Amino acid sequence: MTDPRPELHFADLIGDWPREPRLSDWMLVPQEDINDFGRVTRDPDPNHVDPAWARAHSRFGGPIAFGFQTLALLTCLAKSARVIPIDADLVNYGFDRVRFTSPIPAGAQIRGRFTIKGVQCRSKGGVRVHIAAEVEVLGADKLALAADWLALMDGAAPS
Repeated sequence: MTDPRPELHFADLIGDWPREPRLSDWMLVPQEDINDFGRVTRDPDPNHVDPAWARAHSRFGGPIAFGFQTLALLTCLAKSARVIPIDADLVNYGFDRVRFTSPIPAGAQIRGRFTIKGVQCRSKGGVRVHIAAEVEVLGADKLALAADWLALMDGAAPS
């Protein structure tokens, strides 16, 4: 089956870039991934890595994903949404704004919504791209994350 989302190419960012939001596929956030993130970042917070403790003591009623884990998943979600040009070399430049607006329960499914808000040509070549990024949780009323993401891109795809 062909993916209905068109591939994005670096040349598409020059001039009249695509302005419609692009959605990623749904992604499961299992407890195992949350535990792995806590281990790698050396953060043993029981709200995230101890389901029994979280069910008994957390205001969220159970374990939740780390906020920074959600932020780290943006690249994967953006690739799924095809918002990163397939022939571009991308470097994260940072964020103008990041808000963790609602928790992601362990075992939930999430997806990203990405909208290119601006493209600026850089004097050193390439472009700086401003992307509005949102992460939603399947069945939830509120977004889990809203961010203004900045990336530097040029037309030389990594080999």
